[in-house]
Amino acid sequence: MKICALILLAVIRLTSGLYAGDPNLPQTRQPAVKPSVLLTFDDVYIEQWLAVMPIFERYNAKATFFVAKFNELTQEQIIALKKIKAAGHTIGCHSLRHKKAVDYSKEFSLEQYWKDDVEPAIKFMTDNGFEPSCFAYPNSQNNADTDKMLLKYFSHLRSGVRYSEADAIFVPTGEIINKGCLYGTSMDSSNKSLKIEDIFAMMDKAMAEDKCIVFYGHNIADGTTRLYTTPERLEQVLKYGQKIGIEFIGYDQIKRDKECSRE
Repeated sequence: MKICALILLAVIRLTSGLYAGDPNLPQTRQPAVKPSVLLTFDDVYIEQWLAVMPIFERYNAKATFFVAKFNELTQEQIIALKKIKAAGHTIGCHSLRHKKAVDYSKEFSLEQYWKDDVEPAIKFMTDNGFEPSCFAYPNSQNNADTDKMLLKYFSHLRSGVRYSEADAIFVPTGEIINKGCLYGTSMDSSNKSLKIEDIFAMMDKAMAEDKCIVFYGHNIADGTTRLYTTPERLEQVLKYGQKIGIEFIGYDQIKRDKECSRE
């Protein structure tokens, strides 16, 4: 009887540990399902991105930086990208030569687009210590065929829509990890059709409807290029997000959650 009682006690302790999160037992992290904003920035504005890292840090916000023309980067730019990654941000692929995926595939072939503009970009990135899990389409040009091809390698993609089609940027939190191609709309200050109040309203909607939303931008500076988001606008967005309690995550976070959901 004494032995049976000891066995029963051990079973109770073991099962209670499973439900109480016993630190001595293997733990599987559950995917995050909170409403979130995915801020993404494209092209090769690496020095400007690095300069505003303190703003992201101030609000504990993460973003994704999609880099094009990796073969043309200087060693200083590569070091800067590694600093951005070390701060917890995602470094994604934006192709090698910034070709339009659909147009190029129609003129040549899907396979040729992969060989000419995507595969070499991945190689340059991996050779320099980056393993891109996500890809952003140049000029937001994609279709079902390009998505299918690229999702064989990348966990997630990003394309874009105009503000008038902004419903497409909302994805239910429970669907985000399995949504191959996410659509964003421009948050650039140079996008005169989108006011800061519009961005706030979309974040409010994401919170109210338990959804994730995607924005894209380019340079983060004070109007020195054609496409830009000012540091002031970035901080306004992050500050408002902190106020309403929405999270700012990078694409690598979605990838990790996807992997956890399979464990």
